[in-house]
Amino acid sequence: MTEDRYRGLWKRETIQIEAGEPHETAVVLWLQVGIHFADLRIPFERAFLPTGQSLADLPLQRLRQFASFSAFAGFIDATADWIRWNRTIDFRPRPGQVDQGRVHWEDGNLIEIGEFGRPDGSTGTYKEIWVPQLCATQDILVLELSKEVDSASRAIRHAKGMLVRLAQHFIHVHDPRGYGPDFESPEPEDLSEPELRRLLDFQADYGRYEPESDRWQILLSSDPGRVGEWLPAPIRQANQTWLQTLSGPAGFVGERRWLQLEPAVESAES
Repeated sequence: MTEDRYRGLWKRETIQIEAGEPHETAVVLWLQVGIHFADLRIPFERAFLPTGQSLADLPLQRLRQFASFSAFAGFIDATADWIRWNRTIDFRPRPGQVDQGRVHWEDGNLIEIGEFGRPDGSTGTYKEIWVPQLCATQDILVLELSKEVDSASRAIRHAKGMLVRLAQHFIHVHDPRGYGPDFESPEPEDLSEPELRRLLDFQADYGRYEPESDRWQILLSSDPGRVGEWLPAPIRQANQTWLQTLSGPAGFVGERRWLQLEPAVESAES
């Protein structure tokens, strides 16, 4: 499969906009397994969140400081020298946006060259250098959220989610906001407080998986208050279904049911 050549955890080293200097302003991680991917980008210069506080505790002006991250997930179309990232989940969706570029290899790194659209309708060019990160094994798992149930009401929430793991690395993306397919995210500074809180009701985490204990520790997150926490472990049920039980200070709060996309059930059971 063509997309297997892109399997791995990739960290962006630099981005160059047209003739500008190559630079980097964020931790940018892209995790690819089969056709499925997840991408998380956290700015280096990020607002500080005191220990014990959460985003829900912050007033509007401080809350806006935490809306500068980027996260999305989905599937790719690819050839030997071209990739298109189809975003089925996106923190700040842009309907009609095309995310694609030409790719080639240099000194073991993946070079991506493409175009981006400007607000005035013109286009510019970019070049990104992606560096492969060490993966202990080729063990993989990709789950897509199929159903989320609230414990109190037993109501089904219309949420989207994806969990992508390769060896010890995982990226988890969860979107319960229920935006319609045509929703286009405004700039955070243009949103009212209720609108901004809804926009930020989105989780994106990178972390380390410990197979011996089946623990998933969050090392980088869209919500700094989640760093160091443990993602509730999804438990395999039957065939390609998995169950994740959620709990809080007061106990059980709900469950998420996931559908296994990778590895394919046939290969997993062979």
